[in-house]
Amino acid sequence: MKPVFVSYSHRDEGQARELEQTLVEHGFEPTLAGDLNARGSDALTGLTEVIREAGAVVLLIGSDAGSDARREWSEALRASWVEDRELSLVPVVLPEAETPSFLADRQVVRIDEDSEGWDGVAHLLENLANAGDAAPSATTDELDDRLDELQKTIETLPDEPPRPA
Repeated sequence: MKPVFVSYSHRDEGQARELEQTLVEHGFEPTLAGDLNARGSDALTGLTEVIREAGAVVLLIGSDAGSDARREWSEALRASWVEDRELSLVPVVLPEAETPSFLADRQVVRIDEDSEGWDGVAHLLENLANAGDAAPSATTDELDDRLDELQKTIETLPDEPPRPA
């Protein structure tokens, strides 16, 4: 299963639960922010750990984001920008909500009044997970070795291309 963290305002819990159900149907293991917040004072530590373990964070953007949602957004952005790891942020703008300024340079998913859009969010997360699995990775030393090999190959090439006979 692919872990996903879903951040939302208390006011949008119904939509978050609909998304949770869809994600489970698509093989994801969602953790909802409200479930963490219900745990009490250790929530910030739990939030950091859940985001660290997640491959993606869905930011449900409603018309009224509370302080808990803003803290979750900050932690998700910190994890994606500061930590040296892959974390897909998927902003989902709910009906009647505006895209926050801190997401102005990011692509967002807009959801209509019906819940059919949740399948689209799940498919997007599947594509992001598959792209991450297929992406080649290399250490700095491996890249240096490849660059050295390329440089040696370039040095063996003639200065001028061969002339046609």
